[in-house]
Amino acid sequence: MLNISLKNIRKLPLTATLCVALLAACGGGGGGNTTATVSADQAAFNAVLVRYDAAGTAADPAAAYAAAIADFTTFKNGYSTSGRVDDADYYIARSKHELALLPVPVDAVNNLAAALAAYTTLAASTSNKADNAQFYIGKMRYDKNTSADYTAAIAEFNKVLAYASPSAGDDAQYYIGRSRHELALIAQITAPGEIATLNLFNDARTAYSELIKPGTIYSLSTRQDDAQYQIGKTYYDTVGVGNAPVPANYETAITELGKVVNYGGTAASSADNAQYFKARSIHERALLATPPTGITLAEARIQYLELAKPTTVYPLSTRRDDAQYQIGKTHFDAGDFDLALPEFEAVLTTPFTTATVKPSVGDDAQFYKARSMHELVNNQNTFVVGDFDAPRAEYAKVTLANFPLTNRVDDAEYYSAFTYHDSTQCNTERTAMTAFRDKYTDTTSPVFRPLAVAEIADLVGAPNGTHSPCI
Repeated sequence: MLNISLKNIRKLPLTATLCVALLAACGGGGGGNTTATVSADQAAFNAVLVRYDAAGTAADPAAAYAAAIADFTTFKNGYSTSGRVDDADYYIARSKHELALLPVPVDAVNNLAAALAAYTTLAASTSNKADNAQFYIGKMRYDKNTSADYTAAIAEFNKVLAYASPSAGDDAQYYIGRSRHELALIAQITAPGEIATLNLFNDARTAYSELIKPGTIYSLSTRQDDAQYQIGKTYYDTVGVGNAPVPANYETAITELGKVVNYGGTAASSADNAQYFKARSIHERALLATPPTGITLAEARIQYLELAKPTTVYPLSTRRDDAQYQIGKTHFDAGDFDLALPEFEAVLTTPFTTATVKPSVGDDAQFYKARSMHELVNNQNTFVVGDFDAPRAEYAKVTLANFPLTNRVDDAEYYSAFTYHDSTQCNTERTAMTAFRDKYTDTTSPVFRPLAVAEIADLVGAPNGTHSPCI
């Protein structure tokens, strides 16, 4: 029986998928017009499987997955002695799992419980889906996003590798790496600078490397480009951890991420992410002292443009708005605020994916649009008080109403108050900074509230302190 993972099936065009499934009338070689005979139960199963595969991109995925459950159940009732019954059980479990993972989950608690129960039964069976079911047991633990669950997920994924020639072995190996990577990122927050944290990143890199070693059982895996991308990402992520050399890690990240594009001669599914973080690595390296030849903000901008430009080879990438924002940031970081301003504005006005999808970095773009305007006023040889009204109005747009997930509100409010410092309006600045101080705590605004407190203290000494002269 042909053993092909669902991940691989979904990467094929629909016609090719049907050819794999049916093994018939696909121009197979050898001459003649012989056509494979497909049994009634196989044909019925194939028809349902095609509808299941289309559910993820359906206009109403919830209804499509619910229909798949009903269709596979009907198949089981109609072909109870078919060898495909266990496959139907697997796809019923997958459909329930997918329903629980939708942006608006459908009966998540019960569907996840039902999926886990079915996966557990299949994993202990002789079904050809046993290893796939075991993989999803691990994936369910991984998706809980806690240290304990990542550790448990690694144990579950290792069970997949214990099966004889598991079709889900590459997926399991990849998520062992991802689980270790996530544990390292958590440790980076809880134990920054520790050698043990650096070792966790090394463990993740080792797991990813298993997928790209030549001559292994993973030589045809569609996870190889993902693994190569994540290897590059571990170097990007380890900057500042333990004794990791910061410049060298950025440079290694640039090299490793550069290997992803057209990985193995085929278009890499993770190429856009690799392109973005390659550009980010160049960007960050360029901001360090003594960057090597070719590592400049201008070069970072060129790399971002590969994602952001209208004729990009990544038209559906969710990184396009991030790249456009970073183009503006390269100008801002260079002090070219007049060039940065239209690039940030482009983030807010360009529909990078669809006309209704807002950019994920819209709040950052809005904030730095205001910062650019603020700096442009500061850079004028002369100015009047009203010149700061425009950046102040832009800072005022950084709100939860406009950007529900933003964490930039306090940043914008502080800089808005600071415009009064730059225009030497001491009394108005004191009022604004005091309101800011009273609104936030050192926990809710750990960076800017202490700065506001210091500003207020300095204002007490004006006009003899740094706030002299005052208007």
